[in-house]
Amino acid sequence: MQLRSGSSVGEFRAFSTGMASTLRLLRLPRNKFPSMLHQLVFEERLFRLTNDNWCVFGHGPREPAVVMGISGKPEKLLNIARCRDAELQVVKRFSGGGTVVVDDSTLFVSWVCHKDLLPHTISTVSYTHLRAHETEA
Repeated sequence: MQLRSGSSVGEFRAFSTGMASTLRLLRLPRNKFPSMLHQLVFEERLFRLTNDNWCVFGHGPREPAVVMGISGKPEKLLNIARCRDAELQVVKRFSGGGTVVVDDSTLFVSWVCHKDLLPHTISTVSYTHLRAHETEA
């Protein structure tokens, strides 16, 4: 699989401490992935080989499958015998996260972007603000 540059490009305004910052591009690839594994490999290549910001969409596989985070231990998280009997595909993604079962009703949305694209105001102040509203209800 090659990393293709033929993507449509959208715009996304980055914010820094609540003030508008530089305008950065967000790339939206037009790829249709033959499998979930192809999409995961594509995302890892974006992460390792480009400096652009990306939002990648994909659909789950026709047959149910299991996706594990990089640190997941199959022997602790899966009933390996049942996975074999059911012929479930088990894939480890390069990023973290939990272990999930995916199927054709799953929509994948992956953000591969610079941390400076995110607002720096996501902090304990924002969390405290959200928690205050939670107690009012």
